[in-house]
Amino acid sequence: MEILVVPAVLICLLYLIYQSTHDKKSPVITLLCIALFVGLTALAACFYAAVRTSYLGHPEWAVERA
Repeated sequence: MEILVVPAVLICLLYLIYQSTHDKKSPVITLLCIALFVGLTALAACFYAAVRTSYLGHPEWAVERA
């Protein structure tokens, strides 16, 4: 369930970017949403890579330890 939170937030941010450009609102709001979108995407990618890397070598480590 927690894995669906990040895509939902990113989709909401994309909608806010679309809505602010469609309504020709302040570009500051659009830039803030874009910065949040890029930051959250980078954070999620780094977190996923760290978790995947930590579990990737676990079987070899268990064999060496045994």
